[in-house]
Amino acid sequence: MVADSDSVCLPARFLQVAAQRGPEVAVRWKHLGLWQEWTWTQWADDAQATGCALLAAGLQRGDRVAVMASTRPECLSIEMGAMGVGVLALSLFPDQEADGVIHALRQSSARILFVGDQDQLRSAIGLLQQVHTLEHIVYLDGRGLHAFKHPQVQSFASFCQSGVQVPKDRWAAEVQAAPPDAPALWVLTSATTGPSKPVLISHRSLLTQLQRLQLAVPGREGDRQLSLLPLGLVLERCLVVYRAVLTRCVIHLGEGMPSARENLREVTPQVVLGVPWLWAKLHAVVQQALDRSTPMGRLGYRWTLALGQQEQDLRQQGKSMPAALRWAHGLLKRSVLRRIRDLIGLRDARCVVSTGAPVAPELAGWYRALGLDFVDIYGPAEASGFGALLGRPAELDGLSVRLGVTGEIQLRGHHVAIGPGSEDGSALDADGWWATGDLGVRLPDGALGFAGRMADRLTLSGGHAVMPGEMEARLRQSPYVADALVLGEGRRRLGCLILIDHDQVAAFARKQNIAYSNFASLTRLPQVRQLLQQVVDELNRDLDEVRQLGAMALIPDELTVGDGRLSPVLQLKRGAVLQRHAALIDRLDVDGG
Repeated sequence: MVADSDSVCLPARFLQVAAQRGPEVAVRWKHLGLWQEWTWTQWADDAQATGCALLAAGLQRGDRVAVMASTRPECLSIEMGAMGVGVLALSLFPDQEADGVIHALRQSSARILFVGDQDQLRSAIGLLQQVHTLEHIVYLDGRGLHAFKHPQVQSFASFCQSGVQVPKDRWAAEVQAAPPDAPALWVLTSATTGPSKPVLISHRSLLTQLQRLQLAVPGREGDRQLSLLPLGLVLERCLVVYRAVLTRCVIHLGEGMPSARENLREVTPQVVLGVPWLWAKLHAVVQQALDRSTPMGRLGYRWTLALGQQEQDLRQQGKSMPAALRWAHGLLKRSVLRRIRDLIGLRDARCVVSTGAPVAPELAGWYRALGLDFVDIYGPAEASGFGALLGRPAELDGLSVRLGVTGEIQLRGHHVAIGPGSEDGSALDADGWWATGDLGVRLPDGALGFAGRMADRLTLSGGHAVMPGEMEARLRQSPYVADALVLGEGRRRLGCLILIDHDQVAAFARKQNIAYSNFASLTRLPQVRQLLQQVVDELNRDLDEVRQLGAMALIPDELTVGDGRLSPVLQLKRGAVLQRHAALIDRLDVDGG
């Protein structure tokens, strides 16, 4: 375990571990299609060089820098180096919309901005004029920039070289001087329901989270960790990066969500952190393969899942499977189950962790039937990425998690950031509780369930209040649905906007020999609309009359994080989508009459 959180800060623990492990591989990442290696010694040396360069640039404890780059080793050096000298590093999401970047930089008063490559540098140059605190921009990847000159821009190599004037032992001395309650870093909220805001997190919060995560999702020596989500998410940092300080795991920096399946199959990690989009996507891959399978293959698949579900049910009851079924299940595990897990890169996985939005119980049950521990984490940034385990009775203990009189989830403890959303702690009540703005429910077994943002609650014209999260999660379970928004505020009944999964719907169109030219034309096809209407109709069969969905519309264009309609974890941003597609929603209201 990590050293006592009252006696050490994260960089101090990092230095201890780096000295112990030295030449062992700490990080792997892909460059030109090949996995490269970085030792603990190299990581520590680069963190020291970065910290010294920040001191040479005149930065002091409490100053801020920002990083806007895809995940790469330099990001780890910048963060650990800055943290060591008390400089707060804010990781921006690399594809974040321009207004959001400006807003975050102004709020954090960042003095230096680190960017990834020439494309990010090109969009960042104008920020020097728009953010008055910004003094320098440092680029990490110099390809295509050999002839570029600007007095306030330099390469990461030249920036680190400027730190040679600072004695090497200065960084280590600064690390030891940091008290555990000192601020460690800033993180951004995910901006699903509104603009991102920076949240200040202490060393004590981070170390507390490492201890809690190790208990909830145990890591083992030799584990391969794969980073798929942006480092701007504090849970990604804690569970994938910082956890390497606890165990002798090796961090693999993936190439982002679009390459998730490829990276999973290359790395075959033991613990995987993802968002509902990823778990639905991998499920769809298996369903697509099943459609091409033989009748015998489909029968074996159904039998395997049935036995896997039975094993899970008996285990929850404290029972074991009968010997004959246990033998049959073992045989299917070595054949059918292994092929399924190989297909989606989860061959060696023990546990998959979901965060960011509700997951349909059926989807979580599917992964458990594959023999995986499916852990659903409620992880707001203000709780340092880990507020509670969902669906686990032991976590709702009345000490760190409780439900208010309105059902609002409230958190208290070291894992709650220093003054969520503010530096003076004003967001905490007199007893130290933080009201999250999220609606929770107590499940029959006493566990905590997450119903969604309280601000998303819909009130129909008849007075019925509905939380849309459950319906949206179940719609996302379809391989043809990338995401969905349920609407209905002030209306007679609910409706929904659906963002199609382009790959799956395009495959459906090709299979039916239906011609289309682009994304928009695909959404206009009567056969596609009928296909998605079948998804809605199937959901409605399991819902009471109040929650049934009436009118449906398909979002006619692809969405990106950069256009402001998708959050960094690939969720639809309700406010932005409602504003952008107001005309479509008005027509939906008429159609749903």
